[in-house]
Amino acid sequence: MAMPLGCGIMDFMSDETRARLARASRAFARLQSQLDDARTELVAAIVEDRKAGGLIEDITAVVPYRQTQVNRILKDAGLTQERKPRAAHDAAA
Repeated sequence: MAMPLGCGIMDFMSDETRARLARASRAFARLQSQLDDARTELVAAIVEDRKAGGLIEDITAVVPYRQTQVNRILKDAGLTQERKPRAAHDAAA
């Protein structure tokens, strides 16, 4: 019994497209470690700026992360305070 030589879905793909995808895949794999290093450096810079007294809004304005991502990074670093739930806050007042 003969084995199929590729995925049946990809049979329509031209050799040019297949080569382009292979090139892009290799480039991505090559740059993945650089991207991971850049993310690590960015997280360290965010944490350091916050430790130096930077406001979350100011940090968010200059990094390619949303404020929720910056908050998550700072929470993981132990640099945020949890707010009391609104009901508990109202009961205490």
